[in-house]
Amino acid sequence: MKPAFERTGWPSWVFGTLCLAGIVHLASVLMLPHFTRSDALAPVLTAASAASAPQIAPQGTMTGDPNVISALCRFDLSEGPLRIVSAVPGDEFMSISFHETDGPVYFSVTDQAADKGQINLVLGTRNQIDDIGANDDPDHPSPDLRVVSPHHRGYVLFHVLISQPDQRAGAQALLAGAVCRPDSEDAS
Repeated sequence: MKPAFERTGWPSWVFGTLCLAGIVHLASVLMLPHFTRSDALAPVLTAASAASAPQIAPQGTMTGDPNVISALCRFDLSEGPLRIVSAVPGDEFMSISFHETDGPVYFSVTDQAADKGQINLVLGTRNQIDDIGANDDPDHPSPDLRVVSPHHRGYVLFHVLISQPDQRAGAQALLAGAVCRPDSEDAS
């Protein structure tokens, strides 16, 4: 009995090898975004400690736009809810977005949600937010915006859009003054 190679001839083996190589190539190209998406923010996320002041991201790291000043803070809600406080810029656009650990946004808010020039948010799990709401005084409602996180871990991304390069220092100072801290701590 002849080996399979001799029975079918070399053209069918070459064709089969090329088909297999094409399938492997296509699969690797389709899987590439899955592996690179979580690594794109890895250097910045590593630098940002959990529940701290937001870390100013290097220019263009987050959006690629030099007119967007960005900062982020990581969070872990396993110990309790997170309080986020930020002043808003006068005439510039600002957004705060909440992301799952691997990147997708599940909530965002803009400077239009500010009360008296400041955004006050409490981020927590459904149970944590329900517990906070149970302690509310009906005659004096809380001014805090409460956000329910679908996950215990993730990160908060702050963006300020500037229209002039000389506004960069002010935007960075505004973001440096923002607060990401456990809600149980006293305000500083």
